[in-house]
Amino acid sequence: SYNEFTVASGFSIDLIAPCRLGDELTATCREVSRTGRTGLYDTEVTNQHGKRVAVFRGRSHTVRGKPAVAG
Repeated sequence: SYNEFTVASGFSIDLIAPCRLGDELTATCREVSRTGRTGLYDTEVTNQHGKRVAVFRGRSHTVRGKPAVAG
């Protein structure tokens, strides 16, 4: 039996504002696009005041026809 598994194919991170010791950070993620075997995802990181401190964009690739786990 063969499985599908997804791996990261690239990403970028932009640090927008400094964080301080004790800040409470929240990451909000969303799938922007998933077409065929590729995906695109955005994440926004905010502090406890709702101020954006970082953004992340990741890309994924799904591998088919190879065992994800041997055996």
